[in-house]
Amino acid sequence: MTFREWLLETKLRARGPVSDFAHDAQADPAAVTVGNIHAEWLEHLRMVPGEVLAAFARAWAAYERAKKREAVTIHRA
Repeated sequence: MTFREWLLETKLRARGPVSDFAHDAQADPAAVTVGNIHAEWLEHLRMVPGEVLAAFARAWAAYERAKKREAVTIHRA
């Protein structure tokens, strides 16, 4: 699952800055073309305010944790 897919699937219904970021990503047609690479997202977000970058950082960290949990679950199966 890509970061954008994960973000839209898990964070749209939440509240707070990460949810706001998810809504922005959903509304941003250019976000569809961003690869599943942290650096590409940073490049895409280069002109956004600091609080948006902070929300992205929190979201990406949560995404990485979710990927690790999924990998452990798959490995144990």
